[in-house]
Amino acid sequence: MSQLYLLFSGKSATYISDRMKTVLALSYMKKGFAGVWETNVTKQLRERTLVFQNWASFEAKLKEVFDDPNKERVS
Repeated sequence: MSQLYLLFSGKSATYISDRMKTVLALSYMKKGFAGVWETNVTKQLRERTLVFQNWASFEAKLKEVFDDPNKERVS
């Protein structure tokens, strides 16, 4: 997420829409569980059975799927 934030901030004129941000994030998911998840999500987006209203909703889904709920947060 930090790498995406840096990219979006550094190229804010390029990544102006939430859709562009979502597509970029999905494009980085190529291997392992992330690759499988990306394939499933992309299929659902194409079929219009899944819609992310904005970047925040996509980011929330990423955190739900990939964050470790047992990981201790560092301040």
